[in-house]
Amino acid sequence: PEPEPAPSYKFTFTKVWSGGVEDSIDWTLYHADGTVAHKKFNKKKISDTEWRYEAWFDTGEEYYIVEKVPDGYRARYENTGAHAKETDRCYNGGKIINYKVPKTGDTAHPILWLAMVLVNLGILGGVIFHLRRKKNRG
Repeated sequence: PEPEPAPSYKFTFTKVWSGGVEDSIDWTLYHADGTVAHKKFNKKKISDTEWRYEAWFDTGEEYYIVEKVPDGYRARYENTGAHAKETDRCYNGGKIINYKVPKTGDTAHPILWLAMVLVNLGILGGVIFHLRRKKNRG
């Protein structure tokens, strides 16, 4: 029997952290039809904020990556070639950029807000009581 030919189709993508430095990601590689295609990737560190992932396949089908973005980040996908305008996944040769989501709003504990509301209601009630009492005195 003849030995099987070595995989020759290279799938590669770059991962970039913008606004922070993280070490790991959680993503899934899919076939074009949406079924999961598990494959081990070689990870090469390019810099503190950039990694390149490479894997080789027997066939050159249309694979793509969808990342499970870590808390506090969002993902932007930059593709080249036929998929250059698509931004919801990363195709072969594409780039995933994780960028920090700016914190908005107040992160104070809800009990603190409730206490402030109750104090303000108490003050408002006292003012109303005082004004009514003053009006009734004449």
